[in-house]
Amino acid sequence: MSSQPLELLVGIELLSGLDAATQRELASASRRVSVSAGTFVLRRGDPGRGVYVVDSGRLKVMVSDAEGRDAIVNVMGPTEYFGELSLLDDHPCSADVVALEPCTLQLIPREHFRQLVLTDAHASRKLIPALAARIRTLTDRLAEFPALSVEARLARAVIRLARRFGVPHGEGSRIALRLSQQELGDMIGASRPFVNRQVRDWEKNGWVVQHQRQLVVLDHEALEALGRLQATE
Repeated sequence: MSSQPLELLVGIELLSGLDAATQRELASASRRVSVSAGTFVLRRGDPGRGVYVVDSGRLKVMVSDAEGRDAIVNVMGPTEYFGELSLLDDHPCSADVVALEPCTLQLIPREHFRQLVLTDAHASRKLIPALAARIRTLTDRLAEFPALSVEARLARAVIRLARRFGVPHGEGSRIALRLSQQELGDMIGASRPFVNRQVRDWEKNGWVVQHQRQLVVLDHEALEALGRLQATE
């Protein structure tokens, strides 16, 4: 169920400490955006239109290399936001943001968000550590590529998804995302056939099972151990 604009915006940490008048002003200026699965909400190179706050649904954040190969750097869900970086440095959007499922978003227009950051010390103080956390997360993910085997990177990716989007399912945790095996591969720099083979091997081991195109993690400890121990020599 979709939230009211004010209820949604005050629920995110960046805006929760603002005075009530400013919160109402932002809610009044924002507009609802509904998109279907597969829709590009942002494309790399687009000018920044504002900050999008996710009300419902999930989206993937992608970048491409010089040869056109995609890499998924993040998956976002309700109460998370994106689009703020291009508003701060006046550069175009640096990534594609694509809906994985039908999504409802609240768009805070560019001019209102920039004015907020420039004039409200609370918002500025909250934004800086939020941006630092995103940079740290990306740095940690990049460090995994030379240090870990592809199998270990896949195990870590699955565990991260289970922690963020897992829901109870029998004796396991179902990742409530309809991610294709190609998209899982795009998260870790692997091909779809590799992911397919690995998931089948894990199924044989009793670590995971597939349910209606979603992955159910049955043995978190096994996958966590795999992610720790499979360092590339």
